[in-house]
Amino acid sequence: MPVSYCPLHPADERIAIITAAFHSDPHRFARSAVAQAPDGRLHAAITYWIRMIRDAAGVPRRVAHIWGVGTPADAADVVRQQHADQLIEWVLQAARQEHCELALFYPAAETCAHYAKRGWRLFPNRYRQGRFSGIQLPTTEAYSIRSYDPTHESGGWLRLVAVYDAYNATRPATVVRDEAYWRDYLSWRWGEWSALGSSSLLVATRVDTTQTLCGYIIPKYYDDTFIIVEIAVVPSAPAALPMLVTGVLEEAAQRGVADHFRIYLPSDPQIDPWATQLFTPAPQVGEYGAHAVYPLREITPAELAAMFTVPGSHSWLLDQF
Repeated sequence: MPVSYCPLHPADERIAIITAAFHSDPHRFARSAVAQAPDGRLHAAITYWIRMIRDAAGVPRRVAHIWGVGTPADAADVVRQQHADQLIEWVLQAARQEHCELALFYPAAETCAHYAKRGWRLFPNRYRQGRFSGIQLPTTEAYSIRSYDPTHESGGWLRLVAVYDAYNATRPATVVRDEAYWRDYLSWRWGEWSALGSSSLLVATRVDTTQTLCGYIIPKYYDDTFIIVEIAVVPSAPAALPMLVTGVLEEAAQRGVADHFRIYLPSDPQIDPWATQLFTPAPQVGEYGAHAVYPLREITPAELAAMFTVPGSHSWLLDQF
């Protein structure tokens, strides 16, 4: 039975895109397409957002961030993969018309080789993990750490904007997050975790100006482990970094979570000295998934690789889907 590849119709929205994040883009229908049978059944769907992601020099690049390319189960379905390939080609053409320089998505591990053969560059994400060494991280009386619920605090998510921007102003591979992105997409993403009781948010403030946030950290808890998915401080408060991590370690202990955990943090001179001491005997370095990146404008392979591999480059877990 022939299948047509066409823009997503509003009537099919609930069937095709199963995520509230889809609604964060007012241009979502123009940026979405489906593989549709003559009887109206949808075999596959795809959408993309326009993001600004920093290159190796910290310069924002316009990127088409794709969602809906399949799951591990889909990877074994040849027909489904063919539909995904056709829809991705549609996105690449549409993204060029929107003056994007790159396209990006996070493929299932089972499909990485397939996309590499089709010209996509793959850059693995990295983490550090191990058993907690019991070390007491450096502290200072200048800062205090407390819980922060952006759904109830005055200013909500927007109080974190300046902290994130300051910490990632020139960091390669990071998303340039505007206020709408925080308010709509990130609040939804974190809200899913928080509703299950699996995530919290801690902030650092100066003891003499407790209303001004100078740092934050986001952990995610599981039954037998936990991960640290994001951290940021303003340039004047590097001493708050280890204190935020200590706050998470204390919360994990209160939850009775095992002391074997992962950190998804960049390799950074402000982090590495104490991050290495967190684990015993030494942190294990691993990889999870990969960025699949496709150039849409003139950019050399070396420039593209540098964007995701130079020291300090990092893609925060909350921005990946």
